[in-house]
Amino acid sequence: MDISLSSCSENFPPEIQVEIERLVVGEDSGFESRLIMVSNVFVEWRYLFEEAGYHSIDIEFLSKLHDAVTKIAERYVSEQRAKLLAAKA
Repeated sequence: MDISLSSCSENFPPEIQVEIERLVVGEDSGFESRLIMVSNVFVEWRYLFEEAGYHSIDIEFLSKLHDAVTKIAERYVSEQRAKLLAAKA
């Protein structure tokens, strides 16, 4: 089972993908390449202390990605809640 960030992001609708990219990198390019670089972060962090050597993960990018996805998810939940309340009224 592929749980990489890049494969997960492919499941979002195109307009959400574009919004995430805009929120994370703005007008700069390089979103896709940076996403691929941190794509397996869950596996890398899981075994971080088992492997010797230097490990580097783009924390700034991950933080911005987290913030973007959280913002979009919170907006979605709020919109769905409003629709449900309007339907009950």
